[in-house]
Amino acid sequence: MLPVGTNLIIQKLPRVTLALIAINCLVFAVEAMLPEPTLISAFKIFGSGPSNWYYPFSPVTSMFLHGSVSHIVFNMAFLWIFGGPLEDRVGAGRYLAYYMGAGIAASLLSIITGFISYGADGPVGIGASGAISGVMGLYVYRCWYSKLRMVIDPLLMPVKFSIPAAPLMIFWFLKDVYFGIHTLSGVSTGVGHWAHVGGFVFGLVVARIMRYGHEGRVENLRQKIMDRLEQSGGWDVAEKELLALYKIAPKDPEVNHDLARMYANRDMPDKARGFFRRAVEEYFSSDPISAAYIVREHARTLNQPMAVAVHLRAAKAFVSMGLKEEAREVMLAAIKHKVESTPPYEKAITYFIILLWDMGRKDEAKKGWRIFNKRFPDSTLAPKIKAAVGKDPGTLFPVSAGPQSGEPEGRERASESGLMFMAYIMEIIVDPRFIASWMILSFAMVLFGMLGWLPKFIAGNLFGLAVQFMIFLLALVITLEERHRIIMSLFERISERNAEKTFDHTMARYKAVSAERNENFDEAAKHYEELLSEESDDLDARMSLAKVYHRHLNNPEEAARHYREIVCLLKPDSPMCAEAHEALSQLGFAAEEA
Repeated sequence: MLPVGTNLIIQKLPRVTLALIAINCLVFAVEAMLPEPTLISAFKIFGSGPSNWYYPFSPVTSMFLHGSVSHIVFNMAFLWIFGGPLEDRVGAGRYLAYYMGAGIAASLLSIITGFISYGADGPVGIGASGAISGVMGLYVYRCWYSKLRMVIDPLLMPVKFSIPAAPLMIFWFLKDVYFGIHTLSGVSTGVGHWAHVGGFVFGLVVARIMRYGHEGRVENLRQKIMDRLEQSGGWDVAEKELLALYKIAPKDPEVNHDLARMYANRDMPDKARGFFRRAVEEYFSSDPISAAYIVREHARTLNQPMAVAVHLRAAKAFVSMGLKEEAREVMLAAIKHKVESTPPYEKAITYFIILLWDMGRKDEAKKGWRIFNKRFPDSTLAPKIKAAVGKDPGTLFPVSAGPQSGEPEGRERASESGLMFMAYIMEIIVDPRFIASWMILSFAMVLFGMLGWLPKFIAGNLFGLAVQFMIFLLALVITLEERHRIIMSLFERISERNAEKTFDHTMARYKAVSAERNENFDEAAKHYEELLSEESDDLDARMSLAKVYHRHLNNPEEAARHYREIVCLLKPDSPMCAEAHEALSQLGFAAEEA
């Protein structure tokens, strides 16, 4: 029975875990190329045990050495299963420190028990299992509520099921304690039980010191809330868990936000306002843009703004991300409710007027200026407004890195691809075809060696790392070839979905054109907008939509916006670009102003 994964979601690609796996595999590849006498000497020098306790770096170097293909495969599989979710939750830097610390603690305890069991000439230990045991100790304390996805026997009984993680891992730890005590009498099992114990205890102690159990309780309750919401679709069913979560994490902005939504949904505005306020206060210190969205949600849901200073802060957060329309909405929600002759309102209206001018809403800005002069006739901020309205729109709030940047989305896609690749690797490790190929090739090599059908350099080193590594790679190639047919069928399904998408796009275009011919221009605009939401670079649809807004719906702003997109996307000498330029001139817009 083997674990093949957990039910925990990994949000970001665990780069440290992948780097550790890569380093271990690289070192093992070097080992496989070494002659056997050299390899044994290297193990004695860089391994960790009573015979070389005085080598200061052996506790570190030993955790990157492995003695066989199965040794490294299972170690790296366990590192990925438990290390990936843990790194995502504790952070890459801390995770690496814990990993190295656990490996060193495991080596030190293994050296001490080696002296007791075998004396000064005791064997050295190699492998990453001590450090991985530390990761498992941290995992069982932090993620005690998780479940492990198991497979009974990948070859004979590939049945997958899930079981609670904590009982199995504690049983595994107690088994190592039992066999470790047994080895103190000098009996060798060929496994570093005390290294496992040392690493596991190190992980438990560190997790207790860092209070990771508290974070685990929070995540567990949050998961229960999400499960209840998915089952019933209402906040009321999750009230008990939400209040329990609030009790142990009263400053968690997500908890306060969820409670605010729940009470707003139950028409309890007084309670909802309090939790909205706490969520905003906590978010402003760590994630201002999330705080800004909650301020807007408060105004929309309760039809009442927060303090005007809070709305001003939210507007500034929106503007910093290039979301000026959202900033205008959140400011308007505060100002249209009431205007007082106080310094906070003076600052808010000043910012609002400058924002409107920057957005090109000059009429609204002038109206706001009249209100400002009426409320604050002697304001010291009036020169600031005069200086702003003397500048061109779009130049007052430059955005250095707004949401239009594609870098975060690119990193997210790379992370998702990496996680999918590692999930695929885990599938291969427990694939019956891979294990069967590995066993058959190993048996065949031994048989051919006995019959003398192999070259001498292979027959004389059948159980060496180089030959075992070659068998592993051959089994991997065979499995990938077999699975390639599955991948091809996946590509066929993707092609079918693409064909369906093309058909839907054609039908949407047909509906838009038909509506336009029938002079149902509102419906035509709707269908053209749908087309562009799915495929924004459809220039024909964009030109048709611009003409509908221009010639039939009397909406020059929207028409100019789409004409401008065409001008930006096409070369200046293209006919469609020239047509867009001419239309902008007719509307009274310059291409750069539109």
